[in-house]
Amino acid sequence: MMRSAGRLKGRRIALTGIPLWQIASQIVCLQASNFTSTLYLIQRAIELVSRYNVKKY
Repeated sequence: MMRSAGRLKGRRIALTGIPLWQIASQIVCLQASNFTSTLYLIQRAIELVSRYNVKKY
C-alpha cells in the first residue's frame, strides 16, 4: 500500500495540467477506501482468531 501511495505522489507532480483539487479528492477517496477495507480485514482476522482460540481452549 505504501508503494502505491508513493507512485500516486509522483504522478501528481507529473500531471500539472489537471486541477489539484480533483487529484486531491481522488487521493482522499482512495485513502479512505483503503483504510476502511484494511479496518474490515483486521476486524475479520481478529474475529477468526478469537473464534479459533475459543475452540482450542
